[in-house]
Amino acid sequence: MRPLRLEMEGFSSFRDATSVELADADLFVLSGPTGAGKSSIIDAIVFALYGSVPRYDDRRLVAPIVNQGRNEARVRLTFAVAERTYQATRVVRRTATGATTKEARLEDVTDGGIATVAGTADELSTAIGRLLGLTFEQFTRSVVLPQGDFDRFLFAKPRERNDLLVQLLDLGVYEEIGKRARLRATQAEARITELRRRLDGELAEATPEARDEAAARLQHLRELTSRCEELQPELERIVEEGRRRRQEADDARQAAEALSQLAMPDGAAELGDRLRQAAELGTTAERALADAITAVEAAEHALENVPPLEVATELSRVLEELTAAADRARALHATAEAAATTAGEAAAAEEAAVAAVSDARAAVEDATRGELALTLAAHLQVGSPCPVCLAEVADLPQHPPAERTEAARAALTAAEQVAAQAGRTRSQADRERAVAEQAVRAHDERTGQLTDRRDALASQLQVAPDPDEVAALLGRIRAGQQALTDARAHERRARHDVQQATRAADELRDREREAWAAFDRARDAVAALRPPAADRDDLTRAWRELLTWARDQVPRAQERAELALAEVDRAKQRWREVDGRLREECAGAGVEVPAGSTPALAVSGASARAEERLKTLEDRLARAGQARLDLAAARDEQAVAKALGDHLRANGFERWLLNRALTLLVVGASHLMRDLSSGGYSLALDDANQFLVLDHRNADEPRTVRSLSGGERFLASLALALALAEHVADLAAEGAARLESLFLDEGFGTLDADTLDVVAAAIEELGSRGRMVGIVTHVADLAERLPVRFEVRRGPSGSVVTRHDGGATAGAESDAEDAA
Repeated sequence: MRPLRLEMEGFSSFRDATSVELADADLFVLSGPTGAGKSSIIDAIVFALYGSVPRYDDRRLVAPIVNQGRNEARVRLTFAVAERTYQATRVVRRTATGATTKEARLEDVTDGGIATVAGTADELSTAIGRLLGLTFEQFTRSVVLPQGDFDRFLFAKPRERNDLLVQLLDLGVYEEIGKRARLRATQAEARITELRRRLDGELAEATPEARDEAAARLQHLRELTSRCEELQPELERIVEEGRRRRQEADDARQAAEALSQLAMPDGAAELGDRLRQAAELGTTAERALADAITAVEAAEHALENVPPLEVATELSRVLEELTAAADRARALHATAEAAATTAGEAAAAEEAAVAAVSDARAAVEDATRGELALTLAAHLQVGSPCPVCLAEVADLPQHPPAERTEAARAALTAAEQVAAQAGRTRSQADRERAVAEQAVRAHDERTGQLTDRRDALASQLQVAPDPDEVAALLGRIRAGQQALTDARAHERRARHDVQQATRAADELRDREREAWAAFDRARDAVAALRPPAADRDDLTRAWRELLTWARDQVPRAQERAELALAEVDRAKQRWREVDGRLREECAGAGVEVPAGSTPALAVSGASARAEERLKTLEDRLARAGQARLDLAAARDEQAVAKALGDHLRANGFERWLLNRALTLLVVGASHLMRDLSSGGYSLALDDANQFLVLDHRNADEPRTVRSLSGGERFLASLALALALAEHVADLAAEGAARLESLFLDEGFGTLDADTLDVVAAAIEELGSRGRMVGIVTHVADLAERLPVRFEVRRGPSGSVVTRHDGGATAGAESDAEDAA
């Protein structure tokens, strides 16, 4: 794994968007003051890959990495593995109870494309473990040596150290090979068992002797098959002869039975007489129909010169209405005259009543004036002025009493009531007179219309408008129509009789055809016996001649049946003789002929079984030979696979290879340790594969690495880390994880100048071989010796990174400014 680009925003001390370009930085240093954020860059790389921060003891603790001025932190690492380029992105968001890292993804961005490899945090961690071949713990012991954890590999237990080396060197491939070899051995053993079972079981009888015996039996059966084929035509001829004779017997027996069953159907003899009677009835009905048609034609001719009944009927009705109209006219005129008289009397009474009202109204006026004078007089006083003439009243006047006025008004009311009643009476009388006069005029108009219609109808009928003459004409017309109706009814009855006679004749002819068809069927049933020709004009005679001939043929047919059955028995006897000889030969050959079968079929089946038996033996002989070859090959394969599986067990080859790798690692680290310590120390292993330090200044005394001082421990851990990065590719199996990158965090401050030179030279040598080496330090002398320096400093809005390449300055401030 080789980092190419790191992008951060809101991560730890990096509040603003910051990017670190690592693509062309094989050897670089992260420098800056303490607390500037140098180690946070290494933390960001590890977090992007595994979702955890090495410095935190609890891997689940992620909330502290979010910058205090932000609600979320984003990290994206672009890195290369082999020939592919990937981007790992993780986002941490604050929550009420801590933080969440659910948003995460891994994308393959090789050649500018984008293909999602993982879409969740767990999927991303699993994919990284698969791509790098290292767990989080192994990654932080071999690729990233966090601040304060340099000596984790140095002081690790042998088992933990071995697990890391197994992962780094991909030694698990040998265990997998061993497992597969042992599986192959087990499978080969199973094949050996199966092959032995087959050779001792189904293939045991497959011997050359058994094959020769089966071939001899097959040859014998084929000869017997030829014998059966020679006699088969004779047997078939015998069988065919027997079948033919059996058919003749059956035909003769069926003919005798058919001849015996011939009989004239019931009613066939009387059918001719009934047909003649039906013909006579038909002739009589047709003559009656002709007479009825003649009568209809005569009645129709008689009515041709008679006026239409409707016109005569209408004229009779008009005459009756005119007679009634004359009576009605007299009554209407009398009513009109009476109404005129009543109207004149009512008019006179009304005039008298009107005059009485005028007289009564005048009397009321006179009485009213007298009553007014009386009222004025009641208020006059002698000596007072008169209200009418204003003259002084000398004497009081005397007036009659007021009862006269009331009587006049009552008389006026009575006169008005009489006048009103007289008016109503006159109006009613006028209306009745008008109605009567209108009725007279309407009746006169209707009478004129009837008179005109009477004259027109009489002219049309050419008769006088006399009721008696018109009644006589109606009688003649109705008599002619009745005669036509009766003639037509007689015609319908005659036609019905003809239809009935025709239907009866047709039914009898159908029965005659059916009777002839039955005769033909009966004759056809014995046609093979050549019956006599039939007289098609007389059904009864035809039946009698056929029945006479059938009685003569029955004995002859029975005799033919008996002769044919005798020939059938002789054919059976000949067939038994030939079949018996074949059965004897089959028994001699050991072929059983089942009941209901034939020797030919039995021999054919036995021959097929013998041939199948021979083929089976030959096949089994071939398979037995192949099985023996397969058995030898399986034994060889089982032996090789078992030996390889035993050698590659974990306590065998893998342990040897781990010891070998650890020895080479210690040799390489010892050279570096001797250089770093100015020849004072080198490393070794004890019998338990624990690291020892050899003190060359004290007679090469071996002692535990835990006896080293802090600075000496750093040198020993650095020597192991550099040796591991240097030699792991040489020791690993093909396809194992390659330590293409190494990150060292602090620890260089304890080194003197000479040791620092040795460390710098070793780091430069490792970087010149194509590996990326990044260190974190605040030692200025060491930082200035490396070709690329990323200077990390705290600013007002968080940490910023500046890149220095051989004196040039470029880097992350611009990225932060662009992002802002």
